[in-house]
Amino acid sequence: MNQLVWFRADLRVHDNRALRSAWSRAKTSGGKVYAVFLISQTQWQGHNLGLPKRDFIARQLVELSTSLASHDIELVLLEAPRFDDAPAVLMKFAKENNISDAHWQVEFGWDERQRDKRVSTSLQNQGVELHVNQDRCLVNPDQVLTLSGTAYKVFSAFKKNWLSLLMSQWQAPKVKGESKTRSKQVRVPLQVDALYTGAESAEDCQHLQTLWPAGEEEAQRRLYQFLSESVRDYQLQRDFPAVEGTSSLSPYLAAGVIGPRQCVTAWLNEAQGDWFDPSMQTWLNELAWRDFYHYVMWHFPKVSKNLPFQDKTRAVQWRNAPEDFSLWCEGKTGVPIVDAAMAQLNQTGWMHNRLRMVVASYLTKNLFIDWRLGEAYFMQQLVDADFAANNGGWQWSASTGTDAAPYFRVFNPVSQSERFDPDGEFIRTWLPELSHLSGKLIHSPRASERRGYPAPLVDLKVTRRLAIEAFASL
Repeated sequence: MNQLVWFRADLRVHDNRALRSAWSRAKTSGGKVYAVFLISQTQWQGHNLGLPKRDFIARQLVELSTSLASHDIELVLLEAPRFDDAPAVLMKFAKENNISDAHWQVEFGWDERQRDKRVSTSLQNQGVELHVNQDRCLVNPDQVLTLSGTAYKVFSAFKKNWLSLLMSQWQAPKVKGESKTRSKQVRVPLQVDALYTGAESAEDCQHLQTLWPAGEEEAQRRLYQFLSESVRDYQLQRDFPAVEGTSSLSPYLAAGVIGPRQCVTAWLNEAQGDWFDPSMQTWLNELAWRDFYHYVMWHFPKVSKNLPFQDKTRAVQWRNAPEDFSLWCEGKTGVPIVDAAMAQLNQTGWMHNRLRMVVASYLTKNLFIDWRLGEAYFMQQLVDADFAANNGGWQWSASTGTDAAPYFRVFNPVSQSERFDPDGEFIRTWLPELSHLSGKLIHSPRASERRGYPAPLVDLKVTRRLAIEAFASL
């Protein structure tokens, strides 16, 4: 009775329901556990999965391989260029290794769901029993419904029901007995070259490897450091990009190096079991948003198909301005907070969440460029690339999504800069060419003070008015 665990966005040993299910069945039947991960480069390219995220996955697979080896489980990397190739690849592996049961976690994207249906049919026709778990969200999306049985479209109503279900169903992850103590010197060779394409290599990401080390131990270290040092000030500091006030866990959650239940368990322990501790509610709210965007992707598949959630916004006539888009990507818009944020993204594979909203609003409302271009660029550049959260955030900023910002609410990047980077510390860090400026001057420097820094691409007031008019006419 050999067991197959198919790892996807759950690259961890601890608190992994699919792995625990396989372990349990293997222990009962005396069989062996096999672990696989599918490399789907062609599909990933179509999904704009960039080098920073793929490099992080590659490094985490090496860590996961070592952790699994301490349980006498080998992690095998299989290539299935497109999702359509997955059924044949997994069926072949199952036959060769006498697999009786297959275990994996649900994924919510439309393409992933179609892939999983085909894989399920293929394996079941071969007599393999399937065990599909839900570990991505804290609450199963099919459970959070209105009284009429429909899906929520507004976050606030979703959050109220979600929290009630989370509290009533809560079970902390099992920790004892899940893993064996292992020596840090034990390493398992794993060839991950196939996760890089063309001239890419791990050496291209050395700076990211320093900023974002892989491994469950690193994820746990960041979690407990945040809970012990920052969470009580999170509500006050999370919007200030020059302050290290966030958890920095997003890459680890996106790849499943740490699970959301582990985060909530640690949070409850820190709050001594109080679900309503006001100092920690704000962070729990962010985990709720994370669930909500996966929930939307599950119940409204159109967001996975390059379509806006708000159907009427399909009629928006976005500008075709490739030169302006390139300058936005390069951080050369002439708006310091926008350019500093893009420099942070391009150099670190990460951007502060407040600034994600600022640069998205600038692209879609001031430059009036299609949000899908910005969404794709973020997926290509982010080490924490997660389609659901990225799509949800971009559609919110563009006023095309669920619970979207009203179209008449347009962020003023200069006002945002003055409010959340009042001393210009963040701007000076990422735009040293403006380090000579002080006070309010750095947020919107005059021509004589720019010293080679570009002039603004557009007039903020004029473009704000035009964007509002365009949406009002829908």
